[in-house]
Amino acid sequence: MTVPVRKRFAEVRKGAVTLAAAASAPARDDGFYDSPISLKNLTPAYVAFCAYIFAVITTRVPIGTAAMATAILTLPMEPTKFRFPRVLMFAFALVAWAFVGYGTTNYPDEVADQTYEFIKVCAVVLVAVNVLTTRARLRLFLLGSMVAFFIYPARGTLQNYFMGETLQGRAIWNGIYANPNDLAALCLLQLGLVLGVIETERKKWVRSFAMLMGVLLPLIIVLTQSRGAFLAIAAFAGILAKRNWGLVKKKLPIVIAVCALIVIIAPDKAFRRFATIADGTDRSGGGKAQGFAVENSVGQAEDLDAGSAEQRVEIWKVARSIISENVITGVGLGAYAKTHNDYAQRPEFRGGSAIGARDTHSTYLNILAELGIVGFFCFMGIMYETVTAARASQTLARTVSPRLAVQLFYLEVGLYGFLVAGIWGSYGKLIPLYVTVATVYVAARLLREEIAERAARAVPRPTSPFARRGVPPALGRRG
Repeated sequence: MTVPVRKRFAEVRKGAVTLAAAASAPARDDGFYDSPISLKNLTPAYVAFCAYIFAVITTRVPIGTAAMATAILTLPMEPTKFRFPRVLMFAFALVAWAFVGYGTTNYPDEVADQTYEFIKVCAVVLVAVNVLTTRARLRLFLLGSMVAFFIYPARGTLQNYFMGETLQGRAIWNGIYANPNDLAALCLLQLGLVLGVIETERKKWVRSFAMLMGVLLPLIIVLTQSRGAFLAIAAFAGILAKRNWGLVKKKLPIVIAVCALIVIIAPDKAFRRFATIADGTDRSGGGKAQGFAVENSVGQAEDLDAGSAEQRVEIWKVARSIISENVITGVGLGAYAKTHNDYAQRPEFRGGSAIGARDTHSTYLNILAELGIVGFFCFMGIMYETVTAARASQTLARTVSPRLAVQLFYLEVGLYGFLVAGIWGSYGKLIPLYVTVATVYVAARLLREEIAERAARAVPRPTSPFARRGVPPALGRRG
């Protein structure tokens, strides 16, 4: 029996209306966030991934390599289908292009080492998008990351600062947090996560802990006296206000109270330093990529106050020359410092403050110089795919799951803040950046899947022609 075209069109139209009604229904995510945190359905790959993230954040436990190797080996045991989204395609395309640079560079050993390290970075993202497959897993991962950051970098930084262990009065910790600018930038990523937890969690102890972190992280950023991070947090606040003024306005008294507390605690030197932003920003070290062996990473602190605007301009002049002469392939992933030293010997740079094996002190200049315009396109493709996925899911979830949409919004804005800080720091190879990319992408995908599942439940399934005539479907299929 053939269903008339007009009738089929009417059913499709009715289904579309029902789908729209489901998408505009009141939010129903309260029950989940009031329930206990579940440890069910944990797999070896997920546990190993969380152990690796703990090692990355804390830099204390030497289990990074073993944990990630375990996660990769046990990934086939995951009950869900294997995922390889476009964000990963761009990441592996960047690796493939790095191999092209290996064939043209003057420093093949450095390029081989850094390419190998970035393959590990891609492996971390691959594992993340395939183990963070449920809302419960993502929730536990976010809470665990927040607790680990509090116990080690946040606590250690504040303890060091108030005991007088600083870098020329600027707050530091150790490992990848030994550079105050890097520490401040990584706090921006964590701040987006913490604000998302405050928005979604309803357990009193979880919210109280997250609120404490919401005060400590801006305080640490101020204590680092990082002018680049100060501009980034201003951009963070500006994006929040522009995209969701209603949310900002509702929380304005809390923001003012936190700012007042920071002004009271922070030293006058920090604010005098911020006042010199117009004269130039910090030199940012941007530690090396950690790969799997996070237990061996050592952050090298610099004489950061020596980074005047004049020095930065000279460094960027050398970088501009390198980029213009290697615009397609770049000089090779990881080969910038030695190439910079070569170029700095030229007469137009000789005698300037850019002499030596310098870093670009800019994520974007570093990628352009090392990987050329093609590699830069791949890097920006990773960020574009992540941000567009987040924006699309927020649009769908604005009325269906507003709290989850706001959580995703905070994660996205934290990534924006970090990318703004990257104008003055070389962060393109840092593991936390790509873990955040994976987290935002997974949160967006889960939100989309939850909305689609809810809409599917709301749309009535088409009635079988056999059922309309009173014939059981099974008998009808047998003719």
